Amino acid sequence: MNFQKIKMAVIDIIKRLYEAKGDALEGTLIDLQKLSPEEKDKILSSKVLNEIWKKRVEEKACERKEYLEAEKIFENFIDVDRGFAEAYHKLGNVFYRLKRYEEAKRIYKKALRIKKWKDEDLKAWCHHDLGYLLYGAEKYDEAVEEYKEAIKIAESIDKRKAWFYNDLGTALMKLEKYEDAENAVEKALEFSEEESDKAYVYNALGRLYNRKGLYDIAREKLESAKRLKPDLAEVYNNIGLLDFEEGLYQDAKENFQKAIDFDKRRGNECESLSEAHLNHGNVFFWEGKYEEAEKEYEYAIKIDRNFSEAYYNLGNVCVQKWKKEGKKGEKERAEKLYEAALRIKPSCTKARKALDSLKEERVDWWDWWFSSSRQQSRWEIYKKISGRKIVGTFLILLLIGIMGFSIALIVFGEKIGIAKIEKVVITNLTQNVTGNVTQTFSNITTTTTSPVPIWPLIGLAALIIIILIFPQLKKAAVGVGEFKFEVETKDAGTGRVG
Repeated sequence: MNFQKIKMAVIDIIKRLYEAKGDALEGTLIDLQKLSPEEKDKILSSKVLNEIWKKRVEEKACERKEYLEAEKIFENFIDVDRGFAEAYHKLGNVFYRLKRYEEAKRIYKKALRIKKWKDEDLKAWCHHDLGYLLYGAEKYDEAVEEYKEAIKIAESIDKRKAWFYNDLGTALMKLEKYEDAENAVEKALEFSEEESDKAYVYNALGRLYNRKGLYDIAREKLESAKRLKPDLAEVYNNIGLLDFEEGLYQDAKENFQKAIDFDKRRGNECESLSEAHLNHGNVFFWEGKYEEAEKEYEYAIKIDRNFSEAYYNLGNVCVQKWKKEGKKGEKERAEKLYEAALRIKPSCTKARKALDSLKEERVDWWDWWFSSSRQQSRWEIYKKISGRKIVGTFLILLLIGIMGFSIALIVFGEKIGIAKIEKVVITNLTQNVTGNVTQTFSNITTTTTSPVPIWPLIGLAALIIIILIFPQLKKAAVGVGEFKFEVETKDAGTGRVG
């Protein structure tokens, strides 16, 4: 294809893009460097980007190959114009959908460092999408700031976005700022134009009131969301949570299953509702149906490899199968799952306590004093383990010394004692030939020994032994017993990346 044909092909693409007819993306990988400045201005537009996003991403039901193709297209736009902020934003969205979160975060921030945007609306969405990513990383304070910036830009161009307020309210819920969250979600309801959009807002209100413990109001809001959009999977998940918390396990299972079924109909595997599988598994767990619970947790992990709560709950299943069914290898598997949960979310205290409890079951006193965790960095081992090792080593050396000395006392009897030095002054009286009496003094130092009592030494040795084996005694006192833990549940939001 010669240069003239390339230009004609691109002009035809632009024409079809603006007319929104047919698949106008066939030529987007053309060498855009060969275009004239006027043609570049036409094709390097947010309208073209949005059309590509719609054709390559939204209409392709999250097919990975389409995302990878979209990645190439947006990178091609950036190669032509390094200041094309909107292209960076769309590339960040592709990375987010591919679960390449660190790359997405880097690209979003790079886009926002560009001062001149062709489309302020997309700039607002970029702040929102960065906030959504930070929310997923549990950086709720940072997410709130990005959502607020998105709202500020949208209001400056008179485009109030219900989504922005809705997701701001969700982040504020996580920070337990319920009054601010309620105000934000109410604004989302005010700015929602479509009935289906209001369903998402009512879902958020249901989550809010559930967190506040106002279950009747929460259920009312969720039922409103269901009436407005009967196929909204997240609503059924959250209604199921209410049922679960109220002990209505059969109703909870039915609603979680509906959430899973409606989610599958959306055909979007990249954003499947892993929370519904997690919560469905929880109901099976409390009913003692560990095989069914295990399947649901494993499916949740298959959907989201970074779902720490699913790893933790699956670890709980393994513990129960080991404790109650005596299945071999389940204990070791549980340890690995708890460790996986902690790698993903180091702040997961439940996983940490569960892992420590499991390790207490198998360590003896020597392990407690001298073993170290492979999951910790050298610095962490130094801080948390070295002090214990030093104390343990000192106690053992002291015990060895006391026992050796005690054996020597028994063998050699009173020959070993505590030296006692006394100075004795002896006066020698002598008489010389002349009859004069001469008095002389001489100092004599003598050493005596007194036997060392052995019983205090034996008592001290016994005390040291008790201190050393105390972890083992503690384990024996606790026994295997009933493993105490809680399963993690998770509600489902309805935010999205623009």
